[in-house]
Amino acid sequence: MKLKGLLKENEEARSGETRDAFFKSVKEYANLGKDIYRSHKLNKIAEMVTHMCENAEDITLTETENWFDSVSVKRDMKSVREAAKLFGKTTNEMNKMQQRLESLYEDIGVKLGKYYDISEAMDAVGKEDSDIDNDGDSDESDEYLKKKRDAIAKAVSDEKNEEMSLAKMMTRKRK
Repeated sequence: MKLKGLLKENEEARSGETRDAFFKSVKEYANLGKDIYRSHKLNKIAEMVTHMCENAEDITLTETENWFDSVSVKRDMKSVREAAKLFGKTTNEMNKMQQRLESLYEDIGVKLGKYYDISEAMDAVGKEDSDIDNDGDSDESDEYLKKKRDAIAKAVSDEKNEEMSLAKMMTRKRK
């Protein structure tokens, strides 16, 4: 009997600790955004790398004097060109994945914010400012997120309007 009581008491203490840890982690959810959001400079970097590779090919070929060297250089520059192209493609894929990650993070924060207290790192609903990603400044990533949110809102609105139109047509047909 005493052992059962001790086990039950120990289980209740652990569940209380788990609950407290849960509430603490939810409260700190907004702080994760600092690590989730990053600057959207990868496209610029990809452009710079592509431009650098193009210049490297031009300059290297003009400075190559020997026929044998030019064949080798052309082969190497072709490889560099292909790598730069793949670099740009990978950058675009990473940007898409980053956008998806940021969107999911925001969705989770909004849903959790309905039920639990989340620290003030995220703007309160209806009190948003121009620093959408809450990284401390207003820059092109914030402009991007604003355009994305506006496009999503428009798509949802268009979808609702389409559903309403379909519903009206269906009721007319029934009459």
